[in-house]
Amino acid sequence: MAVPRIGEIIDGYRFRGGDPADENSWEKFDDVPKAGDILDGYVFKGGDPGVEASWEKPQSSGILRRAVADPAISLLKGAVGVPEAVVGGLDIISGGRAGKELEEVGFRPKEAKATLDTLLTPEQQEVSRRVQETKGFFPTIGAAVQNPSTIVHSAIESLPSMGAGGVIGRGLLAVAPRVAPFAAAAVGEGAVSAGQSAEQIRQATDGGLLTPGQSALAAGSGALTGLIGAGSGALAKKLGIADIDTWIASGATQAARKQMALRVIGGAVSEGLVEEMPQSMQEQVAQNVALGKPWNEGVPEAGAMGALVGGVMGAGANLL
Repeated sequence: MAVPRIGEIIDGYRFRGGDPADENSWEKFDDVPKAGDILDGYVFKGGDPGVEASWEKPQSSGILRRAVADPAISLLKGAVGVPEAVVGGLDIISGGRAGKELEEVGFRPKEAKATLDTLLTPEQQEVSRRVQETKGFFPTIGAAVQNPSTIVHSAIESLPSMGAGGVIGRGLLAVAPRVAPFAAAAVGEGAVSAGQSAEQIRQATDGGLLTPGQSALAAGSGALTGLIGAGSGALAKKLGIADIDTWIASGATQAARKQMALRVIGGAVSEGLVEEMPQSMQEQVAQNVALGKPWNEGVPEAGAMGALVGGVMGAGANLL
């Protein structure tokens, strides 16, 4: 039997490359790929996806583009999430009418993020696709570790939202200086999370509005994110390690009471396993319930990436 070509469709499945006997080398074919779509490092030029000539291997991207342009695109993608959070906060109050009105005059953060994704190098798009298509907690951990640039880009993308939460936290400390810095940071983090969840739910809802239940789910998820963040911040304070959210919100770090190696490990565990993993999982659950999807869809994968990205940022905060 001849080895199938990349993109060849047999019995409703498209060959992705690799060993044809391995089921992971095939994917269910539902839609014809669009020109520019990337599959296992090959770019679809157009025409019949089952014809080898419809695919081409792009030239390798330069180091400068991968080291500078790709991170800049991820940072810009994260920046889109800041006005998205603001609009989402108004959505909770207005039942989604704020986002719907702005959408009609061109405010479409979901489309903007999708467009920015297409500007990444083909190599980065490919490794991101591999990780996104991986299912399960530990398989996702393994796929991300094998493709570490996905962890780095996720961390970069989260920075603008963390900065926005820090601004809210600083504002709270300015009017209520007796509030614990970690608690102020948690309020800011929860507010940003609630807004982003609300707007993302609205974008995926028929009619472009929010029901009272959906608004409550977004607000409740944000509140839970804040509570988890407060618990993590309090733990970091007790252990004498730096908490990145508290640092951004107040500029304060804990006294160095441990050796550097212990602080780095403690920061990774506190920010990754204690904070970001449960936050990411419960936020995914809330969105699933709000949109009528199975409650656990994408939850293990969200938790895995949250643990990895949070771990990297927690360790990095203590190094700094």
